[in-house]
Amino acid sequence: MHPPIGDVLVGLKNLDVADASHLEEAARLATALGTRVVAFHAVSSEVGGDGLEAARRRLQELAAEQAPGAAVVIDVRPVEAHERAAAIAGAAGRHGCGLILLGAKGGDPLLNRLLGSTVHGVLGVARCPVLVLRGSRVFKESGPPTLMVAANEPKDSEAALQVGLGLAQALRARVRVVHVGSTEEGAIAELLHAADTHPSQTILAEAARPFEEAGLEVSRVAVANASGVAEELAKAAEAADADIILVGPSGEPDVRDWLLGSVAEGVLHHTRRAVLVVPARR
Repeated sequence: MHPPIGDVLVGLKNLDVADASHLEEAARLATALGTRVVAFHAVSSEVGGDGLEAARRRLQELAAEQAPGAAVVIDVRPVEAHERAAAIAGAAGRHGCGLILLGAKGGDPLLNRLLGSTVHGVLGVARCPVLVLRGSRVFKESGPPTLMVAANEPKDSEAALQVGLGLAQALRARVRVVHVGSTEEGAIAELLHAADTHPSQTILAEAARPFEEAGLEVSRVAVANASGVAEELAKAAEAADADIILVGPSGEPDVRDWLLGSVAEGVLHHTRRAVLVVPARR
């Protein structure tokens, strides 16, 4: 039995074909998790009652088309443009959701912070994990997906590992546990630590344990920090052909990732793959 994650809220910016694909992914995730979808759309606060009702009907049509058979709750609210991120996080809390799914077009993370992108805003206030799709999909056409878990110090990783375990079991995913360590890893690190266990291997073993105990297919790898934590994680995801990159809260961010706001935002900047961000407990 996998740890419960909860209902999946999908934040739909526009009721068009692009957002419809996000609704489809949310429905497939919810079906795997055995939960519901909450389809949330924020319309302009200037829209009157007729416009609000039209948006609700259109969202119901999309749900019927893209999520047939799934349990879908429709939530359409008038919201000021600058309050959209808070409205999405608020809807997740109101419905008791355990996961928020958002689509993102990308862009420079520093500009996103300055200009107040919705994804950046949600990452800043959400109390539950946020899955960001950037033109990517979680489910392969055939075979199980690969979940890449960014391994941190155990004190920073507990919540992320619980979410990752629940998701990996529900999706029957392959798991790749990656730790970005020092500038020296692999054979050099083994020589330097011949008499003891290299710290990276200890972190990897701790992070991999719950997945291994659950009987999942797990591999581990430590990579050298040559380009910054976020970029190295993105490179590792490419090498593993990961479908989802799981990133939890970090203790001390790498100085090269500081301007990006967080390692998670840095990973989003460097990859087109789906990124699942687990916030620190609030």
